Parts: sequence; structure tokens; C-alpha cells
Amino acid sequence: MPSTPDMPFRQDCLDKLLERLKVTLDLSTPPVSDEYAYQSLPLCVLDTIFSINAKYESTRKVVIRYCDHYGLQRVRQDPDILPPIEDQESLSGFIGKITSLGVEEFAKTILANRQRTSTRNGILKSEAVLRFAQVLQAHKVEYLQDVETIQGKEFFEKAIKEIPGQGSGITIRYFYMLAGSDDFVKPDRMILGFLKEQTGRSCNPDQAQELLGRAANALRIEYPYMTPKLLDNLIWMYQREKGKQRGEQTSALALQELPPIEVKRRKGNEFFHHAGKPLWFDLLSFWQWSSSDIVSNATRGVIAEYIVAQALGIATGGIREEWAKYDLKAKDGTRIEVKSAAYIQSWRQRDFSTISFLVPKTRAWDKDTNLQSKESQRQADVYVFALLAHKEQSTLDPMDLSQWEFYVLPTSVLDNRTRSQHSITLPSLRNLAGAPVSFYGLEEAVKKATQARLGV
Repeated sequence: MPSTPDMPFRQDCLDKLLERLKVTLDLSTPPVSDEYAYQSLPLCVLDTIFSINAKYESTRKVVIRYCDHYGLQRVRQDPDILPPIEDQESLSGFIGKITSLGVEEFAKTILANRQRTSTRNGILKSEAVLRFAQVLQAHKVEYLQDVETIQGKEFFEKAIKEIPGQGSGITIRYFYMLAGSDDFVKPDRMILGFLKEQTGRSCNPDQAQELLGRAANALRIEYPYMTPKLLDNLIWMYQREKGKQRGEQTSALALQELPPIEVKRRKGNEFFHHAGKPLWFDLLSFWQWSSSDIVSNATRGVIAEYIVAQALGIATGGIREEWAKYDLKAKDGTRIEVKSAAYIQSWRQRDFSTISFLVPKTRAWDKDTNLQSKESQRQADVYVFALLAHKEQSTLDPMDLSQWEFYVLPTSVLDNRTRSQHSITLPSLRNLAGAPVSFYGLEEAVKKATQARLGV
């Protein structure tokens, strides 16, 4: 059993906390949080690990990227009912996805997040996710329904605490909450800070669990739906909102509004320098160091955009805009999104990659206003799907444009699909777009798609 504070300390804090909770929080309306209604257990593991020492928005993006990449449902329809196991992703399937890629590539390609469990001697969070999942699997846990068999069991919690970054046990409580338990809280810095502010006393994680558990029980007389998990969530949202307000006030005092930076095209012969004194390495050497692996997913995607830009005659003199709503704009103003895929990757493979393209609707971000649109939609008028179709590793060369196939679709065709709105497989794409075109036929194919969009 976890240690608890002595009775005078606990009762004194409890009385004061109850008084402050009713004044500080809106207890009348229970909040609805997606993270407490995940469809499958692997999503609970991802959230548990990636929430360590991180802003929750980055954790949320990790879960969304994973679901989008594999076409998985993120949250269940009824938060109070666990979905049937046949509608969940199994933990074994999840582990298989990670081990087939490796934790490094899984972090980079799928999650786009290389955070570590600690800045000092920490492991990749993707590796911690794998270890957490393997501990669960070793205890015969595959689905949400299985978690109750290990909840609170010392042998399970001991194994989890041996994973780097999990020694405090905070993530174990949070995992139980995500998996469906209402009886736990996540006593992180947000929660512990709130308790100190409201009671004037510091407490450790075990004391926080005890204090909030008793507070929820006392509040249940007036608020029948109150649980420790719900109280934790209310406090967390209060602390987050307070932090936002404090940050906005600080930013307003410290900074005047900064306009977007105007980026100029560079030549590559510019030297790095130290306070104006040139050093021995230049920008070209950086490009060679950072971008020579042109088979890798990230670089291949940029090359695909460049190839399409060259085919459309819009690459000369311009630069790629990293945070644009869409990838390219044709001379006639047509907005173009470029998606790439390949059978052969730069890492070791057992077989060719299965070809599919992510085509999710997104909320556009405007660099001039630094605001994100409220509505999710596809931002481009036309999609170009670039497939590096070559299947001989020894002669694979993304710079040989004869090795590429291009499929072009008006965005309206994707919008009107009755199947997945998150991704499209190669057979489905071929059914919609027909035969691929070569580099030399790409400009005409984009023109035809534009005309189809306009009804010409």
C-alpha cells in the first residue's frame, strides 16, 4: 500500500482543499476529455509515455499521427463503455508495428517525435512505449478489458518502474486512468502545484492520490458523478488555463508583435561564422550532411515536391515554404498537395513497403496571423501522388525520374470518397486516377485535373 500522510496533516489539508475546490473550480459540469475514451489500449500506452515532461498538445499530436498513419479509430463512441475487442487494436499488433520499423524509425516516421524520457540519460519515449507494451503483453494484457487483471498488482508495477523514466509510479496511475479506472489521479507537477497553492502544504504523489481520493468522495454527496479521475481532470484544465493566461500576459509585456521572416534563396557558398568571423564550413556542407540520404521518407517527400515543381515550371528562383497550407501553387493559381511513397526504404526490410498515402483533412495555419483555422478540410485543389516505383535496391535512384510514377486527382474526388478519408491505398488510387503519368506528362495531367475541378 502507498504511504499516506498522518491524520492531522490529511484532515487539515482535506478541509481546506474542499473549501478551495468549491470556490476555484466549476464542479457543476463534468468535462469531456477524448484521452479518457481511447478506442484501443496501445493509444493509452502512447499517451502515458509521451505525456512525461511534455505539453499535452504534443502528446495529443503523437496519438493522432499514429492513428492517421494506420487508419485507426482514436476515440470510442461511448466513453462509458469499452468497445468490443474485435473493434480494438491488439497490443501484439502494436508491438509488431514498432519492432518491424525499429524504435528510431517509429519515432521519426510514424510519430514525428523523438522526445526522451529524460534530458539526462533518458531513452527515446518510443522505446519506453515498446517496453511498457511488452510488460503488459508478458502479463497477458492485450485489450482494454484485460487491464483490470493487473491493476494495482505489485509484480506489474515493479516491472513498469524498471523502465527508465517510470520510477516514480506516476505514469502507472495515469495509465490506469486512461484505460478506464476512475479511482486514480496523475499527481504530476500541475496537480502537486495546485494542491500546494490551495492548501499551503506540499505533498508527495502518494499523498496527492489519498487527498484527492478523499476529496472526490466528500464532494460526491453534492456532485454524485464526482470521481478522483474527474477531479484530477478539472484541476488539470484549471492549471492549464491559468498557465495560458500567465504566458499571454508575459508575452505581451516582453515582446512587440513580430512579423513573418522573409526567407531569401541561398546559394550554398555562404559560410557559417562566429560573430562575423567566417568559420571553415559552409551551407553546402550542411546540405550534404543533412540531406544526402534521398531515399529516406522525409527527404524523398521534399524531392517529390521539387520534381513536381520542376515539371510545372515553378521551381526556378523560388523556395519551398515549410509551413504553407499546401505544397505548391501553379502558375494559374491552382493549389497543389504532393504526397510520396516508395517500395524501398533506407532501412532494412523484410519485404517491399505496402503503398498507401495519407490524405487527412487538416486545420490550416496562417503564418501571417499565427492562427489556425477552426474547420478541417483539404487545403489544395489538386493532389499529385508521387510513387518511387523502382524495385531494385542496387539501382534505386530518386534522381532518375524514369523510376517515378505520378497519379493526379482533383481534391473533390477525395472529398467524395465513401471509404477512408484519412488514407488511400495504391489500388484505390489507380481505380480513381487511372494509369500513371511520367514526369513529362505531369504538367498536362495537373491541367486536366484543374479543368475537371472547374467543370471545364
